[in-house]
Amino acid sequence: RFWNEREKVIAAFATEAGEKRVVFQHGGEYGMLKYNIMANEMELKSTIFISWGWSYGKLNESPILPLPSPFHCKIANRHKRQNDNVIVVGGPIRIHVNRIHWWSRSAMPARYHKDAIGFIGNLNKNIRQSTLFRPYARAASDIDTRQIIKDNFPEVPMLENNFFGAIMKCRLVVFYSFGTAMNDTMAANTPSVVYMGQDLMTPHKEAEPYFEALRRCGVIHDSPEAAAQHINAIWDDVEGWWHSDEVQYARKIWVEQFARTDRFWWWHWIKALSKLKDVG
Repeated sequence: RFWNEREKVIAAFATEAGEKRVVFQHGGEYGMLKYNIMANEMELKSTIFISWGWSYGKLNESPILPLPSPFHCKIANRHKRQNDNVIVVGGPIRIHVNRIHWWSRSAMPARYHKDAIGFIGNLNKNIRQSTLFRPYARAASDIDTRQIIKDNFPEVPMLENNFFGAIMKCRLVVFYSFGTAMNDTMAANTPSVVYMGQDLMTPHKEAEPYFEALRRCGVIHDSPEAAAQHINAIWDDVEGWWHSDEVQYARKIWVEQFARTDRFWWWHWIKALSKLKDVG
């Protein structure tokens, strides 16, 4: 684990003694982004790394084993719209980080305040009336983004509980970054829009075609203003846009790489785990 020194020492001694170290993906940036230094330092230096579908050969001496993600298999294509809610998922403003992995995009917290206001402010008024904000605050060093939205858009309520239940019923989800929750909505087939400057989160070379496919059909945008304008344009027929052939093709190839699902996922895992004794 990243922060537990005792566990890291135990793992180090076990590895030196010849034990095999199998690590599985537990978040959304793996394989997607060019810079993920924390994973490269530790997780991708294992006997084998189990991904959610991507496999770019050997990275940092760790063979990549792509398998379906059990959680994403559980929520695959489960979205059924029951309301008109637009859920805006907040991004982090982190004033202190424990490792160097974030410094490659250190401008993100500084720009988040402006981008969040710019996005919601450019939504049509009738859309803003259906908007809920999901705050991002997981660590003691995170600035609570609730107040940014409350100060500028007091009419926008907070979504505090049952995030997964909400994204299964809403009209649209909006993200500030490429990450775990984005993969969740892609797997669930929930209409989604992402705005993120290309200078802040650079795609991995092998992942660029999947990003580009989502960019061409209007899922990914390079600015908050462009994302808001797109939503204004498709608002009357969000489902028609989302279920178009171009969007669904881009979504499906994304899911195959970054949130792979399979009805018989457990069979793939059984076969793979039975062969791990021959690895390393």
